[in-house]
Formats: sequence, structure tokens, C-alpha cells
Amino acid sequence: MLRYYSITRLLQILTPKRTLPVSSMQEEYTRKLVKYTDYILRRRVWVYRQNCLRRALVLYHFLRSAGIDVQILFGVRRNIQHSHDGAGNHLDGHAWLVCQGQPFLELNDKVFDIYTVTFRYPAITTEMGS
Repeated sequence: MLRYYSITRLLQILTPKRTLPVSSMQEEYTRKLVKYTDYILRRRVWVYRQNCLRRALVLYHFLRSAGIDVQILFGVRRNIQHSHDGAGNHLDGHAWLVCQGQPFLELNDKVFDIYTVTFRYPAITTEMGS
């Protein structure tokens, strides 16, 4: 689906219309979801390859379906590699999840210090006071 849809359209498709109520099994479900997602992506089964985008998209869909209010964030950082031809300056991207404003199931808890957020879904909306 990554080849055929824009990221915004793909996220609309992956965002469940209905969610399950949060249950006492949420922690166990999350642990197993991460374990099996990482296992499949590490094994390079079929078309799946480990990268942060695929991991974040899969976890986003299933966690939202389970009633866990996560957002998916995308960020960039400048990566300057010194080389003899000077062609080492490029951008690196990363995708990760947040829950309640904090990195969620992310290996690097300093992700906000390393990457500049360029897109988040769903966007944070501020409600007008009543």
C-alpha cells in the first residue's frame, strides 16, 4: 500500500473507524503486538522489511484498533557525513509513535531531541473553550 497511496491517504485507511474499549489486557496485547511485529519485520518475510515506517504503521493501526490513543509522527534530521567529494550532506527520516505526548514503544527516548517533527497523524487539535 505504501507504493500506491500518499501517506495521508494510507493513514486514513489504517485508522480504524471503530475501536475496542480499553481493557485490562492492554499491556499484554501491546507486548505481544510489538514482539510479533518486530519478529516478522526482522525476518524479511515476503515483502516486509524492517524499517521504522512499516513498524510504526502496523503498530499504529493495531494499537488504535485496540483503543489505545496513539499518534504517528514523522521527522527529519540533517546527516552530515564528511567525504572526499563533499557529497555527504543529506536528510534522514524517522517514523515513531507517541502516546500522551511521549515516545511510545520507541527504542530511542531522545527521538524528539534528534528529529524535527514534520508531520503527525492524527493532528493535534485544540478545542475552543466553552
